[in-house]
Amino acid sequence: MSERIKMRLAEMGTTANAISVAADKPREWLGQIIRKTDVWPTTDNLILICDALGLRLSYLVNGTGARLIDEPDLSEDITLVPRLSWVAAGAFAETETVESGQASGFVQVANLPPGDHIALDVVGDSMDRIAPDGSTIIVNRSEKDLRDKKFYVAATENGDAATFKRFREDWPPRLEPFSNNPEHHAINIAGPVRVVGRVTRVIHDL
Repeated sequence: MSERIKMRLAEMGTTANAISVAADKPREWLGQIIRKTDVWPTTDNLILICDALGLRLSYLVNGTGARLIDEPDLSEDITLVPRLSWVAAGAFAETETVESGQASGFVQVANLPPGDHIALDVVGDSMDRIAPDGSTIIVNRSEKDLRDKKFYVAATENGDAATFKRFREDWPPRLEPFSNNPEHHAINIAGPVRVVGRVTRVIHDL
């Protein structure tokens, strides 16, 4: 991303300091973003950079699709979903940023319905019939109502731990594994469940 910003600055015949001032930011703002290649800018800052440089967001972040705002883009249905953390496909496990936190990157996903989407990496094999260990799940945080046989990320009451499971509403209501490994067991639900969101997409390499 830093190299794409520098290339665009050279193309425009301007400097990072000038763009920072034009974006109503401190003079060193864009230069710091260019130099800190291990830190992702916030979504707001990414949008400011795109507006100031005339670049499309998907190109700035991933180097794909149409480059300039005024160029036609054949992939308008692509959504950049923030990758926040990992989630256990097993028992509840501590994870700090399933519900909030700064994105470590973005996942390109096509044809997503409206919603509040996040991407989480799957750790463990209790859901390997649909989401093997190491795959990525897309979670719609706008869908929190539990429906039988749908897949969800649920958290403990304080939000410190989370798990990825299938919900079953017959007695006893439970979050159950969907696995080829018989060692995994269902988690019976004795009270209200803190639902992070419904899992709507699984991404993994064959």
